[in-house]
Amino acid sequence: MYIATMYFITTLTELGKNSDKKCFGYYSSKERALAAVRSSGGSINNGIYNFIVVERISEGIGSTAKEEIWFQWVNAGEYLSEGHWSLVVNDQVVRSVGNYSIG
Repeated sequence: MYIATMYFITTLTELGKNSDKKCFGYYSSKERALAAVRSSGGSINNGIYNFIVVERISEGIGSTAKEEIWFQWVNAGEYLSEGHWSLVVNDQVVRSVGNYSIG
């Protein structure tokens, strides 16, 4: 039986339960989701968001994220939207929240 898997791209203003967040979209492959993050630059940041999490979630009711890939915004200019997303290798992030994209 085939179970569809999607990679959801969600931005967060900060780490933790009180963060403002927005799911910007999803892709059917990890490669396409990561490429979208890397090529987006400030268009996803909007001078507001500091983190992105890409979550792998299978279809179904109550599905939980099976994988999380974190990025942090690195400002590189005078304006908040000038910079790039950097992969967070040691992702010491709040694991108790989970499923940032779909609640």
